Amino acid sequence: MSKGISPVIASIILILIVISLAGSFVVFTGRLTSSQTEAAEKQSQQATRTATTIFHIEGVSGRTVTLVNDGLQTLAVGSVTVSIDDRAVNYTMAGDIAPKERGDLTVQGLWSAGRGDHRLTVRGAAGSDSIPITIESVKEEKVLDLRFDEGTGTAANDVSGNANTGSLGSGNSSRVPAWVAGKFGKALQFDGVDDGVSIADSTSLRFTKEFTAEMWVKPTNLAVGQKMLIEKTNANTNGWTFYKTSPNTSDVQFEFPNINNEGLLAANALSNGAWSHIVLTVKNRVGSIYTNGDLEISRTWTVDGIVSTDALWIGSRAGSGLFFDGTIDELRVYTIAYAPDELYVMKRR
Repeated sequence: MSKGISPVIASIILILIVISLAGSFVVFTGRLTSSQTEAAEKQSQQATRTATTIFHIEGVSGRTVTLVNDGLQTLAVGSVTVSIDDRAVNYTMAGDIAPKERGDLTVQGLWSAGRGDHRLTVRGAAGSDSIPITIESVKEEKVLDLRFDEGTGTAANDVSGNANTGSLGSGNSSRVPAWVAGKFGKALQFDGVDDGVSIADSTSLRFTKEFTAEMWVKPTNLAVGQKMLIEKTNANTNGWTFYKTSPNTSDVQFEFPNINNEGLLAANALSNGAWSHIVLTVKNRVGSIYTNGDLEISRTWTVDGIVSTDALWIGSRAGSGLFFDGTIDELRVYTIAYAPDELYVMKRR
């Protein structure tokens, strides 16, 4: 006679099955809860890092921006962006900024924003700070500062303090450049036929060993031949000259007339109908040309240029030829060599 499972044994087996299933469920849900907790903790830690990586701009001076790290995390090199009027600019940062510490950024490219009132913004992962600033050209060793913002008349005022006033047309009303909208404010447009600006010789303009010439240039017709940008020379042996070169080129060249066949030529420096920032420097017999902040060329001479006592001319060769066809703005001359990034400073408004 066969025997079945007794009710007692069946009950015991059922209880064991229930206990086993309950244990498996606890293990499963425990693992799931642990995984969810770990993910939540990571998200919380990330949120904390983001929320605590905060800073503010304490101030600006020269080309330096001072940041204060108000958060709990280190502000790492490269973790912020800098902009002026929402246009990104490059900067350098000496090192990380620890929590509750100060650190400096050195801003580059102030020349591209130009002098005047602007807004500086520094952005990080957690937020940003912004302050109003004023950008100015450096004052040290400035001997000529023509902003061409008069907009009318036959004089371009020199605001360097040296009274090197520019005479439009050099006294001839038919040779006066036109006042037009410039890169910043107003500018002078030369017709390529007979326009020019002359500045009488002065002791402040007699130099050859070290100087900087800066300007914004927008040519109208690059197909034509040599066209003068700025010169102070008798065209034979003394002084210096800086001009646009031969037809159908966008090159500019600097020369000391007393140093034959040793011109300093920067290729592709200009563009028809577009503004280019041009900087020429001379120091210790080394000449350099920068275009839009980039060093295009440098060369060394074996002798110094000879000082000229002739008038300084803009847009023509002594009012008699090489008439420039285009617009010139924000022309400055210094008796010290400045790279483009050294030409401007900022202060808080």
